[in-house]
Amino acid sequence: MKAKPKLLSTCLCILLSGCMLTACSDSSGTAGDAAAASDTSETEVENEGVLTLDSEDDIDTVYMLDYQNNIFDMIEEQKSSQEYTIDDPLIIADPYGTNTTGLYVYFTTDAATELSYTVSADGYEDFTRTVSGGYTTEHEHQLVGMIAGETNTITLTAADESGNETGSFTLEYTAPELLGDEANGQLEVTSGDSSATLSDGFYTMLENRTEEDNEQVDIILVYDNNGTLRSEIPIRSYRSCHLLFDGGTMYYSTSADQIAALDNTGRITALYDTGDYNLHHDYIFGSNNDFLVLATDTTSNTEEDRIISISRDSGEITEIIDLADLFTDYFNSLENDEEDFDWMHRGNRI
Repeated sequence: MKAKPKLLSTCLCILLSGCMLTACSDSSGTAGDAAAASDTSETEVENEGVLTLDSEDDIDTVYMLDYQNNIFDMIEEQKSSQEYTIDDPLIIADPYGTNTTGLYVYFTTDAATELSYTVSADGYEDFTRTVSGGYTTEHEHQLVGMIAGETNTITLTAADESGNETGSFTLEYTAPELLGDEANGQLEVTSGDSSATLSDGFYTMLENRTEEDNEQVDIILVYDNNGTLRSEIPIRSYRSCHLLFDGGTMYYSTSADQIAALDNTGRITALYDTGDYNLHHDYIFGSNNDFLVLATDTTSNTEEDRIISISRDSGEITEIIDLADLFTDYFNSLENDEEDFDWMHRGNRI
């Protein structure tokens, strides 16, 4: 069982659904109780206005729909407890456990506005983004870009369709340390000879583990153009072979036997198990609202020679291709005396 460190304590005092959502002082800084007031730490003062869950420390549990749905229900209850505005938004540190330094934010506006934000931290370039969703009166998003272990100044800005600013909010947030190696936080950047302008996107590193059951938390690393880590997404094991996007959902493998659907609030909304198969390096969208997945049939004595379909609607698994049926003569020409026969990687002999 692989655990991630507990997230930082909170600064607001609420208690919801079996004590899973906890905090220490209210948004005005007054003590929720005498004990909380006496124990307030420097980090808690810096993170005033940011709720933090007493979150699950087992990554396998994080990637369970019951857990994700329980967190969603608690957030929905909190959203309905008062009116949140850009002057007093609901902000929660990584509530779903899917982005180490991410922040969930929720508020409403009277008129349709678009939200943008800037993250500033000493020694780093400012990071500015406009969130997806366009102009709306209900704003519910996951903010990315905070620097792990640093005090980040985050400025939210709402603007109407004419570009006029209608409100703003600024907070300071000392983000948790990385789950992975601290050296991941900043990469060395070398300028090349190209005259093309860099797109304002991200570079993603899909870490490669050779052992399925390693004790470390495996992660996806997301960098900006300056080589600064802006998002660390923990996964269960193996590696995330591919990131697929459809609307506001990102699909990625969390292990050799599971693909997750992540929405733009950081919540896992669907999980797809691979049954008797293990992932082999890659998967794509198929034409029948499915995933086409390179796979190993774990019940056979061969490896990495199947292609399966996983329905995005039902999760049903169908074997589409057994490569031994396509390359029968070649397969039969090989000496199959291994317990896990990886014959496809001998393709240079064809």
